[in-house]
Amino acid sequence: MAAAKAADRRDAPAAARERHPQRFTTTAAPKILDLPDTVWINRPAQAPATSEETAPTAA
Repeated sequence: MAAAKAADRRDAPAAARERHPQRFTTTAAPKILDLPDTVWINRPAQAPATSEETAPTAA
């Protein structure tokens, strides 16, 4: 579904430019950003590091 919405978001400005070119001051199409791999509403807290991971190693 997200890919279809992203395609719609790319097509809508192009169609508007084609119908009403006088409304746009630039001739370049707007840059549409790629979809992110992961999105969060509330990003989960990162797990705390264990003592084994943070303990210095003896030389």
